[in-house]
Amino acid sequence: MNYFALIFILLIAALFIYTGARLGLAIQENFGVARRIRQQLASRIRVLRMFPMLKKRGIDMDNYLNSLPIHEIERQLRNCENCEKPNECDSALGSRDEVDYSFCPNDKKFKKFQQDTK
Repeated sequence: MNYFALIFILLIAALFIYTGARLGLAIQENFGVARRIRQQLASRIRVLRMFPMLKKRGIDMDNYLNSLPIHEIERQLRNCENCEKPNECDSALGSRDEVDYSFCPNDKKFKKFQQDTK
């Protein structure tokens, strides 16, 4: 093996090591960003009717936040923020009886989440 081939192999190995290290750092940073976004979503949920709705339905918010894609949680937040039946929601949340949640724009998504996490 000549020196040129040896230098070429070492350069390729160094490039692989550098690329692997950069990839690892990028993945770690991405997890940090996702964690911060999920914390912001949790803050938004806590000030909406969505928080007591999750509790009333027996859905753990941490599990909910960490199981669903961020875009799906954001969609459900918007559904709650733009809900056209806040009075029905308040009545359902205040009731101790069995409640039909079909008025809720997130009802089907919450039911699916409950089924998927059993």
